[in-house]
Amino acid sequence: MLFFFISLILIIGVLIIYINEKIIGYVTYPVDYSIGDYAAFNLDSDAIHFGTVVPGAVIKRTLKIATSVDALIDVNLYNLENLAMSKDYFLLEANETEDLTLTLFAPFNAEKGYYSGKIVILYYNPD
Repeated sequence: MLFFFISLILIIGVLIIYINEKIIGYVTYPVDYSIGDYAAFNLDSDAIHFGTVVPGAVIKRTLKIATSVDALIDVNLYNLENLAMSKDYFLLEANETEDLTLTLFAPFNAEKGYYSGKIVILYYNPD
């Protein structure tokens, strides 16, 4: 039984080291929007704001992704079911940039209110 627990701890340790060596960076962006009776802008720079949108609206924002080293980019959405991305996994070479288009689809039957979530971009070592 002791051998089993020691083996399990070693396997978990190796996996943690492997994962940490592969991830070379990450960025988190808060994202929000409101659904209301009128459209309004929010130009604050503290997050990716879509402002206030009316039901049925389609709004786009562009996020520029850059890296100083070769990296596999993995873009993840959390708590943003009405948001779509132009790409979610791609290779970006050193000193290149990539425009990621974020498209918000506000359903016609959407309830009025404030919605928020986040985008997490993971940068992996491609080797």
